[in-house]
Amino acid sequence: MKQLNIREIQLEEVEILKKFIKFAYENNLKYYLSGGTMIGAVRHQGFIPWDDDIDIAMPRPDYDRLINLAKTKKISEELEIKSLELGNLAYPFVKIINKNIDIVSKSAEDKNLWIDIFPIDAVPSDYEEQKKLIKKVMNYKGIIYLHNTKAKDILKEKKSKKNKLMKLILKPIASIISPKYISKKIIKLAKSNDYNESSKLGTYVWGYGMREILDRKCFEGEAKVKFEDIEAAAIIGYKDYLTSVYGDYMKLPPEEERVQHDIVAYKK
Repeated sequence: MKQLNIREIQLEEVEILKKFIKFAYENNLKYYLSGGTMIGAVRHQGFIPWDDDIDIAMPRPDYDRLINLAKTKKISEELEIKSLELGNLAYPFVKIINKNIDIVSKSAEDKNLWIDIFPIDAVPSDYEEQKKLIKKVMNYKGIIYLHNTKAKDILKEKKSKKNKLMKLILKPIASIISPKYISKKIIKLAKSNDYNESSKLGTYVWGYGMREILDRKCFEGEAKVKFEDIEAAAIIGYKDYLTSVYGDYMKLPPEEERVQHDIVAYKK
């Protein structure tokens, strides 16, 4: 097995993305670059140099269709679609993994190189109700994170001593709670508002909380952006999205805030 460096990891993830985009096109599924991948496309026309994953967002109806399609269709022989609904993942979102590339990461759940796909969901129209919903989701997300993350990796985080101490205190409690049970609760909350009726949407099941919530018009339509050697889709309001989530997204963050998953990958 060959150990991959960060650039080789990035390029392997691009290959997963290309095959997913082809699958989405063939099955009339909407998708958009998201998170740091969207910043990378706008600021670097590819990966953020230190980034080691790809994030995708899909409207909830398309996201659910993807999961249903996965019951009878494959993207390719080496790729597998994983989700809670399919019974092969404990997270409240989808992962597409390459079965031929093994990894070691700080999450015990992750065994193969992947890209993440997050649903775009509706929220209540009332601001206070939005905050209540997002707070519940963020608390649930924290439980899953603590369950799956080793204590030694929590200590390595670029966080305050107080933050790390609190996580270490709570970790034994989180460790006895099933991530699948918590993920089901997150999904139930995310589906509790009608996607087609809501004026506000966001990718909040595993995101940045209230910063993810935007007017519906930001998601109604797509723009094309360059990512590495491909043209990919972004939400039409991607500039509003990036500003809301990251602030001045064209400015490089200080080195201490340049976060990686610290993946060690081996290709068979």
